[in-house]
Amino acid sequence: GGYDSGGYDPYGNYQSQPEPPVGIIILTAILYFAVIMVAQAVSYAIYAHFFHHMKKVDTHSNEDIGGYFSFLKGDKLTKALGLSVATIVISIVATLLCVIPLFYVIVPLNLLAVIFAFHSDLSVTDIIKACFNLGNRFWLLFFGLIIVSSLIAQLGILACGIGVFFTASYVQVVLYYIYKDTIGLQETPIKEAWNRVD
Repeated sequence: GGYDSGGYDPYGNYQSQPEPPVGIIILTAILYFAVIMVAQAVSYAIYAHFFHHMKKVDTHSNEDIGGYFSFLKGDKLTKALGLSVATIVISIVATLLCVIPLFYVIVPLNLLAVIFAFHSDLSVTDIIKACFNLGNRFWLLFFGLIIVSSLIAQLGILACGIGVFFTASYVQVVLYYIYKDTIGLQETPIKEAWNRVD
């Protein structure tokens, strides 16, 4: 049999493998990004509720914060999906710009969930602007805190991996206190809250 850089059949002949249709490739890519988008949106919603739960415990409040999926309803769901799309687009663009900008956007992107949690009345654009505004003011400090807390969160792997379930939220605790110590927990429009950030 002749050689043609491809597969091998039972009769000893090499055969070229057919290329997958372009349509299948495109559909697979679309489904892949759709799954990532939905997963990220659910993540934002759950973390938003987590931040409200932390505030309730921290302030000894009796506020009814609803269930873990309270941010996956109505307008909040739409905004969670919008933030998810924005995160994917910003990450892709930053990666295409020689990766280095990706390190810059890590800080504001990590602030998205906590800003969304306490200012879900803002538009997706305003939430993103608020994250970049806050991230720019204390970028180096926040970057250091996020990296250190991420490393600490991974220590759960040492406990046969099970410990990750107990340490994974450590980063979110750090983000909560970043928000609390800069913007504050008062129900104040974020544009007014900037005046207290120095």
